[in-house]
Amino acid sequence: NRNFTNYTCPCNDGYYESMQICYLCDPLCRTCLGTATNCTSCFGGLPLTNNTCLCFSGQYLSAGTCYACDPKCSQCFGVATFCTDCYLSQLTSLIGNDCVCNSTTFRDTTTWVCTACDVTCLDCVGPTPSNCTLCDSTDPINRILIGTECVCKSSYFLNSSNVCEQCHP
Repeated sequence: NRNFTNYTCPCNDGYYESMQICYLCDPLCRTCLGTATNCTSCFGGLPLTNNTCLCFSGQYLSAGTCYACDPKCSQCFGVATFCTDCYLSQLTSLIGNDCVCNSTTFRDTTTWVCTACDVTCLDCVGPTPSNCTLCDSTDPINRILIGTECVCKSSYFLNSSNVCEQCHP
């Protein structure tokens, strides 16, 4: 683990010297000094912070290797699906350690992105935005759930502005 250079035999990259013996650096350290975890440079351009090589944002460390977090997590820890932060742009919130779609959205099973429910729904489940599970029955919305669709309440009709309007006697 040494190369002869300028009449000395320093440890190779990935090793540090202690009591004239070369020891392995931490797996993310390209070079280290004095101890395995006192990194002086990192593999793969990983960020070096306080002499520690860190995974890039959106990655987690496992057995000395950086792996990508699950696509729904902006940050994770230990395993890909243990989310510690979510993407705001994906309309999710962190609940426990999972990124859950906000109300009035559902997770599209093809893209895994939270998609807004149809304007007639208070909440929906997919696979399409109009698969409603809850409707706004208060005035002026006046809709009720029939199957998976929000329709005008009895004695109301859908006018040209897409609003439920009370029928006139």
